[in-house]
Amino acid sequence: MLFFWAIIGLPVALVLSLLLTDGIIMPTLSSYDRLATMIERFRFTDELLWLVITFILWSFYVQWLRGKVNVILTYWSISFYLLLLFIVLFTKAPRYRDYNLEPLSFAVRNRAILTEAAMNLLFFIPLGMLYGLFAKWYEMIIIALGTILGIEVLQYLFYLGTFDVSDIVLNFVGCVIGYGAYFLFAKRFRPRNATQQTLVDADLEVEEPVKTRIKRSHK
Repeated sequence: MLFFWAIIGLPVALVLSLLLTDGIIMPTLSSYDRLATMIERFRFTDELLWLVITFILWSFYVQWLRGKVNVILTYWSISFYLLLLFIVLFTKAPRYRDYNLEPLSFAVRNRAILTEAAMNLLFFIPLGMLYGLFAKWYEMIIIALGTILGIEVLQYLFYLGTFDVSDIVLNFVGCVIGYGAYFLFAKRFRPRNATQQTLVDADLEVEEPVKTRIKRSHK
């Protein structure tokens, strides 16, 4: 049954990847002259992105079916995501800087602007999921805002693009969505050392009353 659903998920991953690649990622990347030039140097950029994103989506789906995380696939996916995020954030623009202080400047009837806004939101959802691994909700807010502000400031200071308040809003919303999605999906995945963790928890439960009795005996 697991194999059947894994096979069913492959064409779904292909379609979703195609929609993301051709509908959002490639149009947005190609709108920047510098990135468009980089894309033209490798004629199979579109196909490569399509295949990699398909693999990531499908592997995540298979892990979801199994209820178990594969460390190698997960770190490969994270590495690819961080590389793509770096390229998009710091290599897309020529040497210039500008600023935009309007938080909702993306709310216009312009397909190109709305597509880029969607990409700004979607690209930070995985980052929010990474924050979910260790950070509490208030820590996530501080870390996310600090990271996003840092990116925007660096883009402005080093002539890498625009300090854009609307980007900050969209990026932060993406982080919040990703953070919530992490806890939505986390219960599905079993820890690799579930038995060991159970034993550790049991030891802690036994050890705590012992410590309490020792403290009382010293009083």
